Amino acid sequence: MRLPDPEHSRIVLIGTSSYTDTRLPDLPAVGKGIEDLKAVLTDSVHGLIPENHCDVLEDEGDIRLIGGQLRRAAAQAEDLLLVYFAGHGLTAGRRHELYLALRHTEWEAPEFNALEYDKLRSAVLNSPAATKVIILDCCFSGRAFTDTMADPATELIGQVDVDGSYVLVSAHRGQVALILPGEDHTAFTGRLLRLFHEGVPGGPQLLTIDDMYQKLRAQMRAEGLPLPHKRGTDNANLLALARNRAFAATAVTGATADRTASNQEALAAPRRVRSSRRLLRRLAFATAVVSAAAIVIVTLERTPHPEPATNKGSGSSASSSTGHTGHRTATPSTTRLITASLPVIVCPTSLGAGDRPAVSLPRSRSVAVPQALAAELSVYTDNQGIMELLAPKGWSCTAFYGADGSGGVTVHPRGEGSSPAAAISGSESSACSGCTLGVACGLFPSATKAWRSAFFGQPCPARPPTAETRVSVAAGIVAFEDPPGVKGDGQPSGGKYPANGVMTYHPSAPDGSWQETCTLPNSDKDVCTEVLNSFVSWYGQR
Repeated sequence: MRLPDPEHSRIVLIGTSSYTDTRLPDLPAVGKGIEDLKAVLTDSVHGLIPENHCDVLEDEGDIRLIGGQLRRAAAQAEDLLLVYFAGHGLTAGRRHELYLALRHTEWEAPEFNALEYDKLRSAVLNSPAATKVIILDCCFSGRAFTDTMADPATELIGQVDVDGSYVLVSAHRGQVALILPGEDHTAFTGRLLRLFHEGVPGGPQLLTIDDMYQKLRAQMRAEGLPLPHKRGTDNANLLALARNRAFAATAVTGATADRTASNQEALAAPRRVRSSRRLLRRLAFATAVVSAAAIVIVTLERTPHPEPATNKGSGSSASSSTGHTGHRTATPSTTRLITASLPVIVCPTSLGAGDRPAVSLPRSRSVAVPQALAAELSVYTDNQGIMELLAPKGWSCTAFYGADGSGGVTVHPRGEGSSPAAAISGSESSACSGCTLGVACGLFPSATKAWRSAFFGQPCPARPPTAETRVSVAAGIVAFEDPPGVKGDGQPSGGKYPANGVMTYHPSAPDGSWQETCTLPNSDKDVCTEVLNSFVSWYGQR
């Protein structure tokens, strides 16, 4: 085991933190991550290479310039070639190829103005470097593991089997990456930097890329964050990527082995989740989006949606609440996530297809939520377990599903009647293609085109007001905000409270378009943040 030869190694750091397309939110955390990665990789004591062998391409929009830098670094590298990218990841084309968004990338057509991952990969694999490493911190980065000869249903095997090659990604192929509120870096890069700075207590003196991957995965699992994935060959592990800064501290005593487990747990203590947690389901780039009402949608990697309630648990569930608890006014003092066991409330449900017996649903559900909100939330669902919504405890709820499968769940403070000022509602359009297009065409240009094609040039029936704020959270997911008094896409909207929401549209998805609206006072914006986060993580890729 050895470190790279600094004179015969090259590193290229690519990151995009600002975008000209308003549908791609800026990502300040990317710039900070690039800056700190360069510092740690070129550190004169603990780094890998001299500063002049590390190329930084931040907010660069010229694909030719990026391509030239990549080819030059690849040709010069004989020992280690490491290429890192952070920013929005987009998918496009018939095969949903991965594109890495640059400054001037257009969200609607990335294939013409973004860096195609396959080209980056080819440049790296064509290098004479003995060890080749690609690190992607972006949404849908797991699509880097794609057999280009396979159809979309069998894209499972990555073509990275060249000796000494290794690809490390921050998210699964269908997931978004995550930026946690209050953190300077993305969730993935921040923890990668922590490994460089703090090392692995009880670990070897030199850390390989796989050593770091294994530690990252364990740590992010403990924190309930999206799990990184990797693909590579054994030869890549013949070269170390970091000096283990914890090695000297733990090697001075023979008791190191006995303490290893507790030391490793301590690394994750700031955001420790005490019970096992599954990963978030749905990085485009794990992005933080701030709307006009300061609602933060954090998509990418929290916890995945559990299996449908119809397949889990047994016994009767809690009944629908009827008491009014009012609105919470406290703002949480911390964004530390915990896995909380939240009560499941089954709402009175009307079924257009005739009466069906209620399915057996669990009494509680494990959900990753901020510690400050854990005692204030419940999970509300219909009696078939089709849709689940987070909402404040003690509220009333109803659910309806038509014969065509469309429907949803509405939750509101008890005692506010049929038109409540405050409410949290979720809906889906089902497999009805026209219904889906009619819902989504107001927010998704591709749905607008499909509507006009299907209905002989007729205009989209959904016309969002100009005062409505809209922003792309990820491919196929748009967040919106209707200010007080503005009737827009929010259900409900136009009342005295702002309506913040999210909508999905995936043309090939069988489940139609999914939408959730959180209409609460500004004092409850932290509740809306968590409510919308959970909905995106559960249903964003349906």
